[in-house]
Amino acid sequence: MVLTFALASLVSVASAEDTLRICIYGDNRGSNEVHRTILREAQRVTPRMFVIDGDVVKYDYGQLGTPEAVLQDYRKIFATHDNSLSLWPATPGPVVFVAAGGHDEQYFLDPETAAIADTSKGRRYAYEGRSNLGVQLYDAFRLDEMRIRVQPLTELTKPLPRSRFGDYFVIVGVGSRRDVALLVLYRSDRWGFQPEQVDWIEQTLAAFRKMSPSVPLIAVAHDWTWYLPDVTDDGSTDGSRNAVSNGTPQADQSQKQRLFAIMTQHNVDLAIASDLHAYWADTSGSLLRINCGAAICRDPDGEIVAADNAWIEYAQTNSRIQIRVHPIDPPIGCGLREEAAAYGVHFEKNRTAGSTWRQINN
Repeated sequence: MVLTFALASLVSVASAEDTLRICIYGDNRGSNEVHRTILREAQRVTPRMFVIDGDVVKYDYGQLGTPEAVLQDYRKIFATHDNSLSLWPATPGPVVFVAAGGHDEQYFLDPETAAIADTSKGRRYAYEGRSNLGVQLYDAFRLDEMRIRVQPLTELTKPLPRSRFGDYFVIVGVGSRRDVALLVLYRSDRWGFQPEQVDWIEQTLAAFRKMSPSVPLIAVAHDWTWYLPDVTDDGSTDGSRNAVSNGTPQADQSQKQRLFAIMTQHNVDLAIASDLHAYWADTSGSLLRINCGAAICRDPDGEIVAADNAWIEYAQTNSRIQIRVHPIDPPIGCGLREEAAAYGVHFEKNRTAGSTWRQINN
């Protein structure tokens, strides 16, 4: 399934060697065979970056649910004789970025509190998430080192500051060249958008677009409702009381509406979530929105936790953007439902003249 968007015609087309590739998936919940399968499949397209869209680790999966176990999956696939990745991810190789989900917040709670808050035990309301917990996931994956690696611009001698809520912004390029920007928002399934958080997003995007008006921009957050401004998370969706931390569902909906307007104004091109555990896609003007399913089908106890199983390949040259949705076929994973697979062919479209899908001005 391929979603292709052409930029304005250029005199020359970049070769395959010039293609920037990013692999995006979510909900792997630690180390598992489906996760390693995704990495093996992605290895064939030589991605520059991996983005794991929340629920990266799991507190009650033992050693398999730890950050180290997830990174060990990368070592198994990408280590070579010349590069053992023994200090991964500080050594050469693809860069790994993570977004925080509810299970990542739980991971950094004490086990007793995490167990009380576990959704599988029906006690979700006992804990509504705090960004300072999930932000510890970034430290476990050496996020600041990764930000420095992919942000070597002369104008930016150090990474752009995080918001105090845990949002961060990364510019990918070589030297002073800007190829693509990645905005990772702190929006777990237990955390609602805060006004000051959206202020930071607006200021950051405005500053970036002033500097780089046409560079493609990808925004990622875990909660599947984050880019749906008309959805009120009051328990009527997903059977969960999402997005009520430090506010009301209605206040959170207002912030989502504001954020949606900001993304449209500043030409965010691709918005991705994963928390629904199912593949879903739609467009709003020039914005493509995707929920990428889950990178696990069954948990260690054998219970089914995902409806669809997919990862996203983002490929970009000087003249072309291509987004390919890769299902993981049974028996390794749960693949894609027939109705979900239809999303792969319904959203190929031409971008408007005012969108960012045109010649990239570096």
